[in-house]
Amino acid sequence: MRRRTRISTCGAAVAAGAFIVAGFAAIPAGAAATPAISAPSTVSLPITSYYQMAVDSADSQVFISQGSNGSDSIVVTNLSGKIVGAIAEPSAVEGITLSPNGSTLYAALVGSGTVSPAISVINAASLTQTTTYSLPAGDTPQDVAVQSGKLWVSYGTPGTYGHAAVGDFDLAASSPVLETQAAMGSWYSAPILTADPTGQGNVLVAVDQNVLDPTVVSYDTSADPVTVRAQGTVSDCIGDEYDYAIDIAVVPGGAGFIAACDAPQKEDEALYSTSSLGEQRSYLTVGAPNAVAFAASTGLVAVGSMDVPQIADVYTAAGVQTNQYKAVPVGSLLGSLNDRGLGLNADGSELFAVTTVETDNGLEYALNAYPDPATTPTSVTLTAAPASITVGKTVAITGTLLIGGTGPDNTTIKITRTGGGQPATTFSADVRFAGGFTWDDYPPAGGTYTYTANYPATATTAASSGSVTVTVAKATPSLSLAVTPTTAGYGQAVKFNAVVATLNSPVSTLTVYAQQAGDAKTKVGSFTGSGNWNVSGTGHFDRDTTIYAVYSGNAANAAVTVTKAVSVEAKVTAAIGGYYASKPGYRLYHHTARVDLSAAVAPAKKGECVQFQVQEYVAKTWRAVTTTGCVTLNSKSQATGSLAVSKYALGVPYRVRADYIRGKDTTNLDADSGFLSFLVEK
Repeated sequence: MRRRTRISTCGAAVAAGAFIVAGFAAIPAGAAATPAISAPSTVSLPITSYYQMAVDSADSQVFISQGSNGSDSIVVTNLSGKIVGAIAEPSAVEGITLSPNGSTLYAALVGSGTVSPAISVINAASLTQTTTYSLPAGDTPQDVAVQSGKLWVSYGTPGTYGHAAVGDFDLAASSPVLETQAAMGSWYSAPILTADPTGQGNVLVAVDQNVLDPTVVSYDTSADPVTVRAQGTVSDCIGDEYDYAIDIAVVPGGAGFIAACDAPQKEDEALYSTSSLGEQRSYLTVGAPNAVAFAASTGLVAVGSMDVPQIADVYTAAGVQTNQYKAVPVGSLLGSLNDRGLGLNADGSELFAVTTVETDNGLEYALNAYPDPATTPTSVTLTAAPASITVGKTVAITGTLLIGGTGPDNTTIKITRTGGGQPATTFSADVRFAGGFTWDDYPPAGGTYTYTANYPATATTAASSGSVTVTVAKATPSLSLAVTPTTAGYGQAVKFNAVVATLNSPVSTLTVYAQQAGDAKTKVGSFTGSGNWNVSGTGHFDRDTTIYAVYSGNAANAAVTVTKAVSVEAKVTAAIGGYYASKPGYRLYHHTARVDLSAAVAPAKKGECVQFQVQEYVAKTWRAVTTTGCVTLNSKSQATGSLAVSKYALGVPYRVRADYIRGKDTTNLDADSGFLSFLVEK
């Protein structure tokens, strides 16, 4: 991009809520200044052109002049960029400057019609004009600067070239008048002026504008008349057909200055000595430089370019870069930096940039405000892979640390793990290529964990942090339960063996319970330990029973329960009576007798049923010959009956047993008594 012509339309803007005093717009009584912003912002400016800004650190406000093509007012914002007033002037305003203590604003009025060119002197706190300083007839002021107790003004006659000059008003005089200086005349046109922002360096620098390969002059203002410290050209502003000076600023203390020249071949700005014009240091920019600003009390410097979205680079007084800024978008459009469009407050805590976008409605101006430009921004991002794991598995915490948009290497960053009911733990991860870092972790217990990577603030960098959440499920241990037999007789020994295999983790307990039908659980074995172990034993049960193996779990392992069912047969005993004698293996009966039958069932089965089955031994085989109907067990869980015998049964072996047939009571399996044998012999 090349040197641009300033474009303006007519009209003036006064902020709502302001009131006019003697042609000036001021902040309403009682209005408070807005504190410094905490995040970048942009505010549309009600201006039709732009020339210069002055940052009033004492009253936390910014003054913006619109140049000879703009409206006849100075717009006033707070440090957030919010419009708080407008100083209405009788003509357009070019250069503006503040006294070193910020109490007075000086504005160059170009004049219009019957309004003569003059210097407007304004109380910066009340935004009211206190007086004006006149210029010789026919001369128009361009730029203003304060140094050594004097207001320096560049001026010339419009349309006349080669006779512009720099003069001064003695601010200690009761009625200051313009004094000419022999050493400061014969400029091609009214030069750009700048001075030591502290007011203590006795340095004023002027540079030709609208002239190729412009002349730069450094003046010593400590005595009257002034003397020239150094005069010549500087390398930033020569060697190209578009080398016009656009902006200039003196370093606090007056030892050096920076000239911003529209030099496409240059992508840096040099700090030149005010004593020799020798180059002392350079500051990188991206694109042709067109703006520069110093912080009066810290020496922080911002240099800018008109051609690229990256509008400002910020450096410490020692030349260390702290920040790079892009314009804040205006709607969907990204503005470009205006000539002389940068400003810093005294302590360097706020950077301001005036940008312009071309829209369907014409040029739109915006004031971009950036907090803490002296502090290099940092950012930390974190991810977790996977985001959900099980205890004992690895989670990779991966992140990126950026300092000023660049990833450092050969440093470390702290990562803190919290949550999961565990104490906070901090790790140190190495930051390697492009700011990347990785930490593999094994969360010790189930729960939700937050990993936070913290980069601490330093004298020149901001603190930042990033976090990520990981969900950790408890491990499910291996738990087995063996039971032998699973179908048991009444009171029969039943063996059990429970085996658990867990992570090596805090101790927990494995317990085995037995619960007979209708009863509460009873602990039959237990062991507390970690790792792998078992619990075994033997039980005797008279009803159906459930065996439980219960692992209690801990921070790392989930609780687990395994069950096995043991079916238990009822116990049936039988007896026969009415015999007259016995012989080995048999009871003996008369053929006229009856066989008395009785049975008992355990556990008690009142109301349940038993049957008696009779078998005879024929052809070497036992065969059932009769089965009684259901005999109901009484309150003692007993039942009785009888069988008639006859002479046809003589000599034939018989046997009988009692069969328990379960009904509503299902807490035991069916069961039989043993056989009782008998013979009919007489």
